[in-house]
Amino acid sequence: MSLIENIAGFVNLQTVLVLLVVLLMTYVYVTRPRNLPPGPWGWPIVGNLYTLSKGNIHLTLSKWRKKYGAIVFFKIGTLGTVCLNDYDVIKEAYVRRSDMFGNRPTNLRIVNQLINQKGIIFAPLGPHWWEQRQFAVASLGFGSLRINERILEEAATMQAELLKTKGKPFNIRRMLQQASTNVVCYMVFGKRWDYTNQTFQNIMQSLDVVFRTSVFFLPENVFPYVPGFLKRGDKVNVEKVLQLVRDEVKEHKETFNRDNIRDFIDSFLLEMQNQTDLDGSTFTERQLEMTVFDLFNAGTETVSTTMWWACLLMILNPDVQNKVQEEIGQVLGRDSRPSMAYRSQMPYTTATVAEIQRYGAVSPIGLPHAVPRDTEFYGYIIPKDTIVFAGQWSVHHDPELFPEPDMFDPERFLDDEGNFKNIEYFMPFSMGPRSCMGQPLAEVQLFLLFTNLMQNFKLKLPEGAAKPSSEGVMGITLAPKPFDLVAIPRD
Repeated sequence: MSLIENIAGFVNLQTVLVLLVVLLMTYVYVTRPRNLPPGPWGWPIVGNLYTLSKGNIHLTLSKWRKKYGAIVFFKIGTLGTVCLNDYDVIKEAYVRRSDMFGNRPTNLRIVNQLINQKGIIFAPLGPHWWEQRQFAVASLGFGSLRINERILEEAATMQAELLKTKGKPFNIRRMLQQASTNVVCYMVFGKRWDYTNQTFQNIMQSLDVVFRTSVFFLPENVFPYVPGFLKRGDKVNVEKVLQLVRDEVKEHKETFNRDNIRDFIDSFLLEMQNQTDLDGSTFTERQLEMTVFDLFNAGTETVSTTMWWACLLMILNPDVQNKVQEEIGQVLGRDSRPSMAYRSQMPYTTATVAEIQRYGAVSPIGLPHAVPRDTEFYGYIIPKDTIVFAGQWSVHHDPELFPEPDMFDPERFLDDEGNFKNIEYFMPFSMGPRSCMGQPLAEVQLFLLFTNLMQNFKLKLPEGAAKPSSEGVMGITLAPKPFDLVAIPRD
């Protein structure tokens, strides 16, 4: 074949490829719904994945807010997505129009295959979801004295573990995770695990993988029509946690006594028996497994990660740590145990916990919502099945709502008299019907665990260690980058 023929063939191939790209882009433009919210231009098929993959997603969305406004439309692969980046806009969607925006996506392939709209977190909005949520809240007894006592016992166990470090550098992450997980295990399974138990260690490792992965952006979700991804390690780790749940349910069924209800699983099994003859009952074994899975995951990760941020921010802000410990000393002394009864007497400690939640923003874009049909919103049309995120990080770092948002300042939560004040724009648990149902438990855990830690230990950087970064790493939650600390017992 002559050189001219080779060149001609190459040109023809190049021409065909260019034409295909032009046709595809034209198709995307022509079929793009009209009157969408503004947003960045995306490539066919992959959408804005390249830009989103270059850094922490919440920071990218915050930049887009400055360029495009409070409502931004973009594409995660083939999935149309909207991020709401303004407090009033989020409140309008999640509270006033929760009938439209309170739904969950049905087009996240791996989520649907694993959960199948069971449990509570990803169950569809409606009376069955509401029944299950109300049952869980009532059965778990959030805020009861029994639960508070369990948290304090776990805090004492963690205190003993910290003493074993003998002032040597270590990463406190696993210890915090074990403490918060054991609180939930007590409520759900009726037992706790020793920190050295191998099964417990394996579950902690699986949870690490699950929560450090942006599960909503996995290939099987982003490209739901492309097969071949479903044997990923992410799914394997989810299955490990699910198997633990199934084993616990099986054991509870074998030892169940309706006259001795031990925990949440027993409460659910009792309700299953009571509704045996009721057509269409939502109290099924599959629903039990997925509800326990929800409680086990959501109830452990946010608290432990917030406490991890607390440790980092106390190290980076020793003046704040000193003020917290001074207040604890004035109210509790060295011998009194922390209690929610003292919370009103400890405004600076309470404000510090709130500022940790604001600054760390462990759920920076929240869990995905969705609209079930084409929806008019602020003059735009949001197409059916569009995924909706709420930019909680953007709200918590909005300089108009929180002046100097990059500064860690607990005093923003204090009034002129030094009393703790609620700030309307503070939304660590989201808002509306889909807000975190474990909020009461999380608030108690954070206050008691943090107060106990500060009462008994001074947290410092290891000698000669570099200053750790205050920029988080995004998975399902936003966690600090790993760091070591030294826990010095207080005299």
